[in-house]
Amino acid sequence: MKALAITLAKRSWVTGVWTFLEVTKRVLEREGIDYLLPDHWLNRREPRRPLRALVKAYSWLTGTSREINIRRMLIGPALSGIARRESRFHNPDVLHIQGSLAAGLILDFLAEERVPWVLHLHSIDSELIRAEGLEDDHPLVIFSDYLLKKSIKSAPVACAVSWNLRERLAALGADVSRMRVVHNTILVPELPQLPPREPYVFLPARLSPEKGVDVALSAWEEVEKRNPRVWLCIAGTGPQEGALRRFVQDRGLRNVRFLGMLSFEETMAWAAGALLLLQPTVPRGGFREAFGMTALEAMVLGVPVVSSDTGAGPEVLGDAGIHVPPFDAEAMSNAIARLLADEGLRRELGQRGLERARELFGPETYAKKMSEAFSDAIEGFR
Repeated sequence: MKALAITLAKRSWVTGVWTFLEVTKRVLEREGIDYLLPDHWLNRREPRRPLRALVKAYSWLTGTSREINIRRMLIGPALSGIARRESRFHNPDVLHIQGSLAAGLILDFLAEERVPWVLHLHSIDSELIRAEGLEDDHPLVIFSDYLLKKSIKSAPVACAVSWNLRERLAALGADVSRMRVVHNTILVPELPQLPPREPYVFLPARLSPEKGVDVALSAWEEVEKRNPRVWLCIAGTGPQEGALRRFVQDRGLRNVRFLGMLSFEETMAWAAGALLLLQPTVPRGGFREAFGMTALEAMVLGVPVVSSDTGAGPEVLGDAGIHVPPFDAEAMSNAIARLLADEGLRRELGQRGLERARELFGPETYAKKMSEAFSDAIEGFR
């Protein structure tokens, strides 16, 4: 069987999607499935200067700074031609389409060519747009929800990365009666050697409001007073980076380090060396974490997690970490302090995470479910 991935994501935009695709390739090829990653200009290059200017103008007109969604919509129509060309060149048995926007923009091509395809949903685009403060009646929100419902209805097979995401799709009015849940998986890469350093807590995240890094920094103020030798290391970049750095400076926090953008291998190496890992996601503008790869990355390494009790966080982490209410800096501070003070509890939660990751999110389980999804899509076109 040969499968071709289709995505609008650029490696420099959404590293999470590309990590998912690369893991999928490695896992499925173990099962004899030839899994092809996209390799076209939408994924490789930054937009040219005229398009960047158009994006800025459109961003100003629509009142949102989330350029990733705007860029996708502006260059999305080119995806149909790219999908047609790559499908004819590779002649895959099935297309694996990432996200409702990518699928919605090429539905005409899919209908004309009668290509078997599987829709894989990692998030709800309109939630990300609402997180910018736009109302439900904004054209971007309406357009995103329209494509979402249309692509789900049209898909021969549709997959969501969590039960929580499936429930939220149903709440939006999407028909999820045939939708299956395929949890993400992860493979631990060969980890680069990091130099010795002081003990630290690790927080990998896009530095944007919905990730709750500001809440974690507020929680860290008290933690730093009690644990002056422990550092908070933050990996990632994003629109909130400047404000977060100013917060650290204004509050006089000495033990906070911004690491910038790391590769997947570097991120896993930092996670492996941490005392514990933070996932402080918050529900801003309707956004909820659809899966929470941060928690799973820690679990497969046996590292305990403090996570916000929102979105799919509880579904993924279960009893392998400490859950705190979103936006509650005091509760997060107490949870961090509790784990730092109790090595036995850290070991216990880390072991639970390892066992839970193997049982529910192992690569064999993922490969079996995706192989079934591809086969069902192909069978439906015969």
